[in-house]
Amino acid sequence: MESKVASAEEKRLEKGIHQASKAIALNMLSKGIDIATISEVTGLTESVVATFLTSKER
Repeated sequence: MESKVASAEEKRLEKGIHQASKAIALNMLSKGIDIATISEVTGLTESVVATFLTSKER
């Protein structure tokens, strides 16, 4: 049972980290910072950051 609880907590933590990284990436994109730099700073892949850019433009 503890294993399931720990696993659920870990998944929530990972989701929160990803959401924070996404928010940071979107903010950096709005400031005109290039995708490679955003990827380096946030740890997100360039393709993921590029996806945020295309989603933002829609």
